Amino acid sequence: MLSFSSPIGTAAFMAAAPPVHHPRQIAMIREAAKTPSEITSRLYLSGLYTAVDEEQLIAMGVTHIVSVIEHRPKYPKTLTRLKTLHIPVEDNERADILQHLDMATAFIKSALDDRRNVVLVHCAMGISRSPTVVCAYLVAHKAMTPHEALDFVVSRRHIISPNMGFRRQLDIYAARLRGGNKLRRRHIPVPPPARVAAQRSFLPADVSGWIKTSYDTHHSYGQMTRRGSMG
Repeated sequence: MLSFSSPIGTAAFMAAAPPVHHPRQIAMIREAAKTPSEITSRLYLSGLYTAVDEEQLIAMGVTHIVSVIEHRPKYPKTLTRLKTLHIPVEDNERADILQHLDMATAFIKSALDDRRNVVLVHCAMGISRSPTVVCAYLVAHKAMTPHEALDFVVSRRHIISPNMGFRRQLDIYAARLRGGNKLRRRHIPVPPPARVAAQRSFLPADVSGWIKTSYDTHHSYGQMTRRGSMG
């Protein structure tokens, strides 16, 4: 079985990371989740809060949205030209996100090929599901390894923490691409990540057991609880 590799090891990562169940830390994560992060030029990562905020979407110039969340969000009706892709996936280690990665990465690439477009990829909080999709895009179209992609994305958005099931599937996705000789190295016009700083900021994968984002039937941004996944 393929597995996510880390230069310092998952166990060391989790041992070095501070506990995240303190109310202040949860509040900090919650607040950070409301803020979109630019990963590469014109490619943003966020939680649901940004994705349904008309003012933010307009200010960012978003033209395409990939939602990686159980229910299709209700985006602002005023944005009539918005193009969307909905990927219904739960944030748990058994969820099959792998089957959606080809479609999602192709959607992102097609949009970004036009310099007029801006893409937003989101889940509930921009911590687990949507970072996995963004990492898959970097693996497929920027020729990064899964670890390089995760290291890079965490340098741009410090709260990301894909669950271990998604990390394993990202490894499988990369292996499939390598087998098909689809990877081509491409330059990314942003500074390289500070690996050590990124590792210190990376949240351990099991923090998803502490926090859950829930939202009402209208899919507005919900409240945090201590019984589920982060999204």
